Amino acid sequence: MTPVSIVACIVVVWAFFHARFGSVALPWAARFVPTTLISRAAAIAIVPVFAGQIALLAYQAHVENGPPLSDWLRRLPLPVYDHHTERASVHALIAYAGYALAAIETALVAVVAFGVHCGRFRSGYRFALAVGTVLAVLSIVAPVMATTDPYEYVASGMLGFRSYAPGPNPFAGTIYSAIDVHVPMRGVLYGPLWLAIDIGVTSLLGTILAKLIALRVFNAILLGVLVWVLARAGVTPAGLVALGLNPALWFYVVVNPHADVEGLVAVAGAFALAQREKGILAMLLVVAAGLIKVPFIVAGAAAFAPLGLGRRIVLATAAAVLAIVISYLIPGPRYFSSIFGHVHMWAGRAHERGADWFVYAIPFVVAIMVAFVCSRRAVTGAAWLFGQLSPLAAPWYLFWGMPYAFASGGFVLYLVALPLFGAMLDAMYIGTGVPFGIDAAVLSGFVLDLYLVGRRRFAGLARAA
Repeated sequence: MTPVSIVACIVVVWAFFHARFGSVALPWAARFVPTTLISRAAAIAIVPVFAGQIALLAYQAHVENGPPLSDWLRRLPLPVYDHHTERASVHALIAYAGYALAAIETALVAVVAFGVHCGRFRSGYRFALAVGTVLAVLSIVAPVMATTDPYEYVASGMLGFRSYAPGPNPFAGTIYSAIDVHVPMRGVLYGPLWLAIDIGVTSLLGTILAKLIALRVFNAILLGVLVWVLARAGVTPAGLVALGLNPALWFYVVVNPHADVEGLVAVAGAFALAQREKGILAMLLVVAAGLIKVPFIVAGAAAFAPLGLGRRIVLATAAAVLAIVISYLIPGPRYFSSIFGHVHMWAGRAHERGADWFVYAIPFVVAIMVAFVCSRRAVTGAAWLFGQLSPLAAPWYLFWGMPYAFASGGFVLYLVALPLFGAMLDAMYIGTGVPFGIDAAVLSGFVLDLYLVGRRRFAGLARAA
C-alpha cells in the first residue's frame, strides 16, 4: 500500500472507534476557532507558499536534473523535472523543503476551511475568488512542469484518433518530431471523449508551448466550473473554499495539466442532477466521465447516492456497461489493448519491487464503492484509497476519491489533506522517510486518542462504582 493508503486505513479504523466511543482529540481541536483576521491571512498566505512550491520545482528542473536527461528536459518549451538527480545530498534538502511547503499548505487550507465553517471568513466568496484568481494566474504562467504527460496530450491532439495506435514515426515532418525522440507517443490510455476534448483544445494552435498553455487555461476554467457545479449540488461553503483555494489542485490540474478534472466536472454534474431526481441525465454524465478515464466508471458511481436503492444500483450498472461498450465501439479494441498493456507493465514493476499487494488493493477499492452504492454507508478516510484504482502511484490519482468524498460528507477533510498527501506520493520528493514518518505520527495520534478515551471512560465507571 502507498503511505497515503496506510493513513487512510488508520483513519478508517479511528472513525470506527470514534463512532462508538467518542474522541478526546476532536473536541479539543475544535476549541481553536480562527478569527476573521487569521482566516483571511491564511487564505492570502496560500499564494506565496504556492509560489514557493513552483519555484522549488523550477530549481529542480534547471539545476537538479541529472544526466543524461538534464539537457533535453531543460530545452523543452516548458522544462520538466523528471525525478532524476546528480546531487543526492541537495535532493534530500529539496525533498524536505517540498514536504514542509505541502504541510504548510495543508495547515493553511485547514484554517481557512474551519474559519468558513465557523462563520469567521468575512467578505466570503469575493475574497476567495480574488485569491483563487491569483493562484490561477501563477499556475498558468508557471515556467516549468513536473511531468512530461502534457506533451503526450499535445501529441494526441495532433494525431487525433490515430493516437490509440500511432504506428512508426507518426510525427515525421511536424513540430513534435524533435520531442517525439524523448517523449514518444504510445497508445492513449484515456477515453474517446477525452481525446475529442483534447483535439478541440490543442489543434488550432501552432506551437507546442501555445498548446501546453491552452491545456492549462482550459483546466483552470474547468476548476472554476467544478466549484460552481458543486455549489449547485449543495456542497458547504467550507468545502467550496477549500476546493477553490487548494494548492494541490492548482498544482496537479493546471501547473501540470493532467486529464482528471474533466471527469470530476462530469461526476459533480451527475451528483447535482441526482439530487433533483434526474437519474437518466445523471447516468449520461457518469458515462461521459467513464469515456474520459476508465477509473471514473467506478468513482462516478458515488454520484447516484441521492437516489433510491434500486435506482442507484440500476443506474450505476448501466453507466458502467454503457461506458465500456462505447469505449470499445469508438476507438475499437486498440484502446483496451493499450490499457491492459500499461496495467501489465505497471503490475510487473510492482512485482519487481515485491509490491504485489499494491495491485491487490484495486478490488478492495471497488468493493468500497459497491458498498456505498448499495447501502449509502461511507467511512471517513476511504476517499483517500481511490488512488489505488491504478497499480501506479501518482498524486493526481488521489482526485479519483473526490466523488466519494463530496457524496459521503467527508469533502472538507479530504481536501485539507490533499497538499500533504500529494507530496507523499510525488516522485519529486522520493528518497526520504518522511511519508512513513507521517504514517507513524498519524498512528501515534490515533493510539493516544484511544488511550485518552479509554482512560476517561474507565474513570467514569470507577466514579459510578
